[in-house]
Amino acid sequence: MITEDGIRDEQHVTCLSCKHSYRSLIAILVRFDPTFAKCKRSKTTTTSFDPVTGKTDTVTSMEYCSTQRTFSHGDSCGADGKHWLPKNNKDLFKLIKRI
Repeated sequence: MITEDGIRDEQHVTCLSCKHSYRSLIAILVRFDPTFAKCKRSKTTTTSFDPVTGKTDTVTSMEYCSTQRTFSHGDSCGADGKHWLPKNNKDLFKLIKRI
């Protein structure tokens, strides 16, 4: 990211370089767009019981990374990406600079 002064901001982190981001193969093949990345950190599991059949259904859902970064609700990352962890070893220095 380049700041208003024209200086490159090395501490800016992206969701695609985060350990928690996930893109399904279908999302990559259909449309290569970073907004389709989902955050594993926001994973929620809900179970529902069907009294007629007696089966328990489990549904797992994840929020989009863009939602996590845009809104500062609850345990979301917010604009500064407070839960960002490096996906690759080459980004370890970004993590060290942020601490």
